[in-house]
Amino acid sequence: MRKWTRRELLRAAGALGLAAAGGAALAACAGATPAPAAGETAAPAAATEPPRAAGEKVKLVFEWPQYTPEKARYGEYIINTYMEKNPDIEIEPMYNTNALEKVTITIAGGTPPDCGWLGGGWPALWKNLLVLDDLIQRDADEVRIDDFYPKLLDATQWLGQRLTMPMGFTCTLIYFNKKLFDDAGVDYPTDDWTWDDLKQMGAAIADPENNLYGVMLDQGSYYAPLFIAGPIADEDWRNSLFYSDLRVYIVQMWKDLWNTDKIAPPPAVTAEQGLMPMFEAGRIGMYAGGSWFLEPARMLEFDWDIVPLPIMRWSDGDHRGTGMWTEELFIINTTPHKEEAWQFIKWASGPELLTWAASEGHVVPGRMPIAESEAFAESGKKPDNIRAFLVSAEFAIPYLVHPMSSKIATAVGDPLSAFFSLEETLSAKEATQTAHDNIQVILDEWWATEGGA
Repeated sequence: MRKWTRRELLRAAGALGLAAAGGAALAACAGATPAPAAGETAAPAAATEPPRAAGEKVKLVFEWPQYTPEKARYGEYIINTYMEKNPDIEIEPMYNTNALEKVTITIAGGTPPDCGWLGGGWPALWKNLLVLDDLIQRDADEVRIDDFYPKLLDATQWLGQRLTMPMGFTCTLIYFNKKLFDDAGVDYPTDDWTWDDLKQMGAAIADPENNLYGVMLDQGSYYAPLFIAGPIADEDWRNSLFYSDLRVYIVQMWKDLWNTDKIAPPPAVTAEQGLMPMFEAGRIGMYAGGSWFLEPARMLEFDWDIVPLPIMRWSDGDHRGTGMWTEELFIINTTPHKEEAWQFIKWASGPELLTWAASEGHVVPGRMPIAESEAFAESGKKPDNIRAFLVSAEFAIPYLVHPMSSKIATAVGDPLSAFFSLEETLSAKEATQTAHDNIQVILDEWWATEGGA
């Protein structure tokens, strides 16, 4: 069974847009060629295509992250399969361990890829991405854009322009070790469980003196449970909605899991042993993860399954939420090979490729017919409750779909870290209020300078 290193985990978090990416390099791109304004028509795809000799191949530089072995195999399959199907195309991979950082730096240096993959944080490059609306409309019968989940479509556009083609998504949910539940004599969690259930189950499993813990939530990168309290900003990204009594309670509960309840490993333990490695080693009863853990989990020696994040009982009713992290493909708007790049990403976001990727556990497919098909929901592969991803998608909130997503992540992460730390320089309420105010400052600045406030 392969053990993930801490470095691999940090790379995965960064590549999904869960950590800040190259602030200085982002600033260097400020003068890049912008996308057409909403409603404007992009230049014809073939207008900038250079002539080429008969039989000459077109080379596309394709950016793809390799932050885990599974992601590396996924990208290699895409590249090799497409070149086999299209012998007139040569695809040169631009591999990396942080997609947003890599693309940002190469744009600033004048050597961007023609096309590539981005995860969370992609709107930071919105001025550099080709507007795809006309191409999608032109090839509507092939693209079948309405096959995609509406929430995913909303999360892969900015200011009314489609700048990326969705592939799929992941939602944070709970992986649980059936053996540890059996050993503790505890019933398995179900799709309608609550946070009180999680605490009770975790307490029955936990034995900290023997390095055994009931639950492991992330401790400082993607904060999925925060979305139980709803979006962090309004629909237009003009007003921060971060502060609420419920969000303060969630922040406090989070720390209590390891600090007072003693059912989660404290940060010092996970820093030494790793997050996923502890679950893989059978030391964690319940682990908050995403679809990126499917392929490694299928190699585990113990039995396991998944469920959505629990329901939160609150004074005004039940609340449920989690984060949604999108995967999408883009074309740089200065590429001389717009048509070839479009044909490539159209195929890579199409039914054939996504059916294969879904069956291999590489992605929760963004196309609804594939998500409900034998390739994913009825594949017969573990986990038994793989539909938990689709259930989670119903109440998930897309992660920071804003050009300043890295700054917003820091605006949240810094005060929460101050609360989570042993010194606790901020209370849960103070940390939540500080994050709220920080977000508002960032939104006001963006609309004043970029959004034409």
